[in-house]
Amino acid sequence: MMDAEDIVAAEDLTYSEVLQIEQKEASSPEEAIALTKYYLKDFYGLDSLSLEDVLWDNNGRRRQELVALEVQLEPALAIDRVVKHLDKQLTWNKGVCPWDIPTLKLKQALRQALDFDTLIAQIQEGWEWTSYDLKPYAMKARSLSEQIRVALRFSIHDGVSDVQIIHELLLQLGIKVMQARWSQFVPGHEGEKLRVYQLDQEHWQRVTAVLARRKVKRSGSKETGSPRSFDVVSSAGDLLIAAQVELLTEAIGYGAETVLALFQGLDEQLRAETLARSPEEVRSVIQQGLGTESLPLF
Repeated sequence: MMDAEDIVAAEDLTYSEVLQIEQKEASSPEEAIALTKYYLKDFYGLDSLSLEDVLWDNNGRRRQELVALEVQLEPALAIDRVVKHLDKQLTWNKGVCPWDIPTLKLKQALRQALDFDTLIAQIQEGWEWTSYDLKPYAMKARSLSEQIRVALRFSIHDGVSDVQIIHELLLQLGIKVMQARWSQFVPGHEGEKLRVYQLDQEHWQRVTAVLARRKVKRSGSKETGSPRSFDVVSSAGDLLIAAQVELLTEAIGYGAETVLALFQGLDEQLRAETLARSPEEVRSVIQQGLGTESLPLF
């Protein structure tokens, strides 16, 4: 594991230097540390890197959380990340296999099936809650426990409380909560001493600041254009359809609701071709769930 102080002290690389190092068959320890510093600064949108920044990243765990949250708030970003991933594979002259396709979209669809989009919106608006408020979400999570275990790497069993389930799943998105107070005056539960929870505002402000910087950066990239990515879409556009088919096929193991949520989250222009190329089992689930009259013609 790299030392945080070594990362801060590492050389600041330019983008061209990063490309040169990545094209090598093997890089030196110093180059590896410098690359880590470059990608930390790039992800968080920072001009310089402090020791606190490196420690807050928690060896990449924070970046995983923030990417998951970005995708949940803006589902289209999952497709963008697939394009970038395919772009990199093609740049390195590597073939693309099903296991190369990022599963961010699948995880986003599963969280959508858990109604986390509604939950996150409420939390952002300053909502406070108790265990009773989380019960509907926890019941849904328990009904999808196997899918959650496989896709989100979290095991749900009788010994885990409703609060633990939802708070742990929120933490995977970088959403940290805290106990605000005890209360015996919760409407509908007067006289019962209950924990009241709320968003950890200090942590959330840092999270949203990072997301805002990243959004500005994405907007700038779109304005300047990214020729290579557009090449991937135009010259190897079938890979995008293939990626969706692979995700839908994998989603079969997570249940019909996940398949439907994933399919409905696709760009409308991609739905017809994706459906046409999907296995019969996938098409059957979608047709039964949505009805043939609401499906695109192909």
